[in-house]
Amino acid sequence: MTENYDTTTADGMLQIKLRVDIADFEREIIRARTREALAEKRKQGLVICRYIPYGYAKRGKYLEPIEEEQSIIRLMKQGRREGKTYEFIARAL
Repeated sequence: MTENYDTTTADGMLQIKLRVDIADFEREIIRARTREALAEKRKQGLVICRYIPYGYAKRGKYLEPIEEEQSIIRLMKQGRREGKTYEFIARAL
């Protein structure tokens, strides 16, 4: 921003507040659009991350579950539901 605003006057403060509010509005619009686009890609099953999560393999643009790893994930989740610690689960596996 290269313009000079006189913050000692009501007009100057109004101009600054308007610019800040517009910038906040634009940021929120971008966040909403990004969230919607990522949700749509997830819905389509497209890969949207740089790293492939454990339990999946990349097949073209899509993630495909690996059943052997998915069964381990299910065991880990079951252990947590039963109140076991992460350390206990890791040692058991």
